[in-house]
Amino acid sequence: MKANNQFSAARPAAPVTSFTSYVNQNAIVAGLTKQVGGSAEKAARLIATMKRIVSKSPKLQNCDPASIVSSVLYGEIGLDLSEEFGEYSVVPYGTKAAFQIGAKGLQQLSIRSGKYSAIDCFDVRQGEYKGRDPRTRAPIFAWIEDDDVRDQLPIVGYYAFFMLNDDYNNYFQAIYWTHEKILRHADKYSKAFNRKTYDMILNHELSDDEIAKKQSGSSWYALPNEEPHIKMCKKTMYKQLLSDGRAPKSIREAIAIDSAPEKDGEAPILDAPNPISGALIDATPVDSLPDASESANFDAGEAIDVPVSKFTPEAEKPSTAKKTASPAQESFFND
Repeated sequence: MKANNQFSAARPAAPVTSFTSYVNQNAIVAGLTKQVGGSAEKAARLIATMKRIVSKSPKLQNCDPASIVSSVLYGEIGLDLSEEFGEYSVVPYGTKAAFQIGAKGLQQLSIRSGKYSAIDCFDVRQGEYKGRDPRTRAPIFAWIEDDDVRDQLPIVGYYAFFMLNDDYNNYFQAIYWTHEKILRHADKYSKAFNRKTYDMILNHELSDDEIAKKQSGSSWYALPNEEPHIKMCKKTMYKQLLSDGRAPKSIREAIAIDSAPEKDGEAPILDAPNPISGALIDATPVDSLPDASESANFDAGEAIDVPVSKFTPEAEKPSTAKKTASPAQESFFND
C-alpha cells in the first residue's frame, strides 16, 4: 500500500518523540477540534482517550503518532472508542496503527443507518441447536432459559440476523455458523490467528508465558467461552451477514478497511481527515474500494433468506411468498 504522504507532509518539521507530545501540539489540537465540530471539550475528551489507550499498549507507543490519530478520526463516523462501549479500537501493525471495528461497532452502524429495525448475534450453547427447517433451511434452536446453567455449557456456534424496517417490508435474513467453521475461517483469512497454535493452547501444550504472549497479541487466542474470543466470533458473523453487497456503503467501507490488515498484513490507507488541514488523507472513493463480499470473504452459501412469516404466529401456515425482493428491498440491495 502507498504511504500516507499527505499526513506526513502536514507534520511539524521538529521530530516527535512521543504520542503525548505529538497530540499536545497546538496545530494538532486545533485541527482535532475542527474535525469534531468545533467542540474543544469533545476534542479534549478524544485526546485523553487516545493518550490512555496508547499508554496501555507498548506496541502502539512505537507506532507513527499520525497513523494513530488518523485511525481514531476514521472511527469518529459515529462510533465510540472508549473501553466501556468497545465499538472500535486502534491496533498496531508494525510501526503503523490501524482502525479496527468491533462487533458492537458493526451493530451500531447498522442501526444508525436507519435501514435496520433489528440486528443481533447470539452464541449457541451445547444442546440448543436442533437442526434446520426442511422447507426454509432456517436454523432451529431451543434456548436454555436458566443463564446459570447456560453459561456453564460450551459454545458450539453463533447465530446472527437482521431485519429491515417497514420501508423494506421487514425483510429478514439470518446465518448460523458452528464455532468450528468460524475457527476454520479465521485460520484461512486472519494473519493474527493460527489454528494449530490455538489447538496447542486448548490442549495445554504451551507454557503459560507462551499462552499469555499469544493472547496479548490477538483476542482470537482467548478461550472459547471468554469474552475476547466471543467478540471476535460475533464480529466475524456480523461481517458475513453484512458483506453480501446489501449493506449501506458506510458499513461496507468500514468492513473493507477493517479487513485490509488481515488480508495484507499492514495498516490500511484510511479516508480520514488530516487534523491540521482538514483535507482528506489519501482519500479512496467508496466506489473504488474492493467489493465488500470479497473483502470480508463472504460465504454466500451460508446466508438464509427467511420470510418474516416464519417467525410470526402465522408461521404454521405454508408460506406462499415469492423469494424475489420487493421494490423497496431491491432499492436497499442496490444502495
